[in-house]
Amino acid sequence: MKATPTTELYLDYLCANFYATGKDVSVSEAEANAPASFTNADRQKIKDHFNYIESAFGSLKVWKEAYLKDSRKSKPMPKQREDGVYYVVDELPEYPGGQNSMHQYLIQNFVKPAAGFPKGRVMILISFVINADGKITEPVIKQGVNEEIDKELIRLVSKMPAWKPAKVRGSAVPMLYTIPFTFR
Repeated sequence: MKATPTTELYLDYLCANFYATGKDVSVSEAEANAPASFTNADRQKIKDHFNYIESAFGSLKVWKEAYLKDSRKSKPMPKQREDGVYYVVDELPEYPGGQNSMHQYLIQNFVKPAAGFPKGRVMILISFVINADGKITEPVIKQGVNEEIDKELIRLVSKMPAWKPAKVRGSAVPMLYTIPFTFR
């Protein structure tokens, strides 16, 4: 089965080709070389994209230079904190029994606060460190709802059983992990 090209893939291809060859592409060239299967709406997206780049930067070459200049300023995300806790690992930690077991633990042990429970769908983010021995430390609410629910989630996460720890080059390491909780 042959994939149908999208305008996004085509624009990515043009940009990648520009990076590889250094040949700037005009709006008319981009439109003329578009796949035959593209509709008028697809061709308009291409025109709009290139018109934006040309009006904002003058050309792809100027855009690339501006992009590279900005990317040189930003530092890549470190793989670990100064205290040795990793952000990026070779092998992710795992709750005993997997994700389904973790969801069951959370559902069965969550104590709904008496007051202040939000209506509708709510997402809360909580981060914590899974140590090299699999124990949970440093639970912190990153995006909370209210103090009662936040405290309950910290209590739940703190009482989780030990996880299978993260690994880097085959060795167990501490890792910062974030879980989204969704309530309805």
